[in-house]
Formats: sequence, structure tokens, C-alpha cells
Amino acid sequence: MSLDYSNELINMIGALFIVLALILFLLYLIRHFKLTPFNKSRVPLIRLISTLNLAPKRGIAIVEVCDQWLVIGIGAENVNLISRFDRPSEAEESETESPIFGGRFHSILRNISLKQSDPKGEVEAGNNEKV
Repeated sequence: MSLDYSNELINMIGALFIVLALILFLLYLIRHFKLTPFNKSRVPLIRLISTLNLAPKRGIAIVEVCDQWLVIGIGAENVNLISRFDRPSEAEESETESPIFGGRFHSILRNISLKQSDPKGEVEAGNNEKV
């Protein structure tokens, strides 16, 4: 009688090891071939362009979403939309490269403000919408 239980226990442990080995093998294949079942395009839907820290847990970021750039304010407990505009062309984007810390962010915001300024030279205020 105890021999039957020991054989069943050995069979159960063997089946468990086979299932675990199969799971580990499938995980290896997924990581090795970078198989992603949900996002097949490999192009990120959201891309961080630049950030600037203003204080601990506070900052401003430029994020690209669906060919639009969003300037967002980041706080400790919330995120606010400051401004929204179309993605600049590649030539304008390369002009904003700067080796100085925060220089790229500053030049991007300067280009935005120049585009949004009216003929009188005044810059339009952002929406300050919550995201």
C-alpha cells in the first residue's frame, strides 16, 4: 500500500518539475527573442524628451505622445499639463541639442515660446490642465 503512494508521489513531483522546466524554458525564449505580445511595433507610445528638476520631488518634463509634445509639471502628488504643441521637425529638434546642463530643456522651451508668441511679443499662457 505504501508503495503505491510513493510511486504516485514520485510521479507527481516529476510532473511538477517538467511543468516548471517548461515555464522557465518559455520565459527564456520570450526574453531571448524579445517577444512582446501586446506592442508589436517596438516604437514607444510615450517618449521622455527632457526633464528639469526644480526642487526635490518637483520638476518640469517634456514628453512626446502621438506626435505631440506635452510640457508637464511634476509635483510630489500630482502632474499638471502646462502646454501642448505639435512635435517640431527633425531640423528644429537637432538645434535644441546643447551640452550645458538644462541647456536643451531651456532651448526647447525658448523655441516653444517664440512659436506661441503673438505679434505684440506676448507669450500665451498655458492651460494648466490636470493630467
